[in-house]
Amino acid sequence: MNCLEYRRHYLADPANTDNEMHSHVSNCHSCQQFTFKQKEFENALHDTINIDVPEGLASRILLNQSLEQSNKKPRQRMYAIAASVLLTLSITTGVLFKPTQLSANELVLTHINDELTHLQDKNNIQLAQLNTVLNQAGTQVSAMPYKVNYAGPCMMRNETGAHLVMQGDKAPVTVLVMPGEHIENSVIVSDNRFEGVIVPTSNGSIAIVGEDMNDVNKIRQQVTNTFTFVS
Repeated sequence: MNCLEYRRHYLADPANTDNEMHSHVSNCHSCQQFTFKQKEFENALHDTINIDVPEGLASRILLNQSLEQSNKKPRQRMYAIAASVLLTLSITTGVLFKPTQLSANELVLTHINDELTHLQDKNNIQLAQLNTVLNQAGTQVSAMPYKVNYAGPCMMRNETGAHLVMQGDKAPVTVLVMPGEHIENSVIVSDNRFEGVIVPTSNGSIAIVGEDMNDVNKIRQQVTNTFTFVS
């Protein structure tokens, strides 16, 4: 079982985890983090939906609306009461919520800041191990690009990508391979700590982000010269 299969099974039925799923997640740090975050989200959603509603709130809203609309035409009163009922239902079931789509810049920075511990890794990844990770993201390399301190699969939106940390001259640089994350032109990445760029590829995009732009530019050149896309 790979990371994509595990996450699909988990999202389909979080309560039904078989031996194969247990075996995978026990040896996969990335999927452990994914599972933890999903459980946090489920708990937060449960708490939001199960908020305490003040006693008699629905009745007070309907009564107030009826009094305000008493001098209007019957059809207008009917619409107003219907609107009040909808408002009451939204209050009793929690906050109305519309999921927002993160931009490519937000997606990258959120992912890096959620997994800052990888910047401290010193695993000295070798070529075969690196390609094992990259192949899951439809990518491969023929030679090692700089020293790789960490390499692991990760979910970028709904597709399996690759999370790499390479050693720059001054500080570690994160490289995120993001299949399916298509962009037309390069995108600048920046927050209070990190800066970098997302570049388009044939199957999505790659983000190269660090704390020193000279390191970022050097590793971007290495990535451009050594990465190829197999799907």
